[in-house]
Amino acid sequence: MSRGPRSPRALAAALPVAQVRGELMLLEKRPGTCFDFLVSGPATTSVIRVDRALRIHGTPAEIASGFSDTISRISAASLAPDISRELWLWSPWGTMRYFRIEGVDITELDPLGNVRMPLVKGACAGAGQFRHKTSRKKTGCPTFPLQPSGPAPDTGVAMIPQPSGIASAAPGPATGSGTEPAPIRYLKHRAKEMLKETGQKKTGIVSGSVPASDTCGSIASGGESDPPSQGSLPGEG
Repeated sequence: MSRGPRSPRALAAALPVAQVRGELMLLEKRPGTCFDFLVSGPATTSVIRVDRALRIHGTPAEIASGFSDTISRISAASLAPDISRELWLWSPWGTMRYFRIEGVDITELDPLGNVRMPLVKGACAGAGQFRHKTSRKKTGCPTFPLQPSGPAPDTGVAMIPQPSGIASAAPGPATGSGTEPAPIRYLKHRAKEMLKETGQKKTGIVSGSVPASDTCGSIASGGESDPPSQGSLPGEG
């Protein structure tokens, strides 16, 4: 609620708004009068009082409580039933609010005198296109089967084409002689040639048959003789 004398700045700010609503008529200040001007519009006629308010951003109930004395004086004025009684509030920061007084009740209006509609709560227009997010409490972690019944998901790795002439990078044992190192291939080839030359197998067993001989302990030419008998030296008769 404002205190002190009436503010001329509040009245100066309210006059342009009143001229938009209709024909403006200033009222003479007399003892017992509480209105500042009268506005005659196409739909209704209103008598208006303008006050200064430092705390203007309040609910209608808070405004009615803060300006209860002024509202009582406006309600007690002797006027015709079809005349609207209004209270306009102005703040030093340039904000204005407009209220219609009906007994002890007040209704907030816009600058043109229309009743302000309350804020719409709930779904906005076009609920099929715009939806509000709803929060849901999670009860636990989801469980998944150890062995899925369906086919394994395709990861897309097999769909990637491999360039020609490039071996796969997947690790694994090498197969075939073409992938063996060159030294091993050389040793195997050399071992086969040596077997062909000596006529022996990989196990080292002498191939072929032993020729028959009358002399015990003798072998074919080119072999080794039996060890000498006990008590005799090589070269002795």
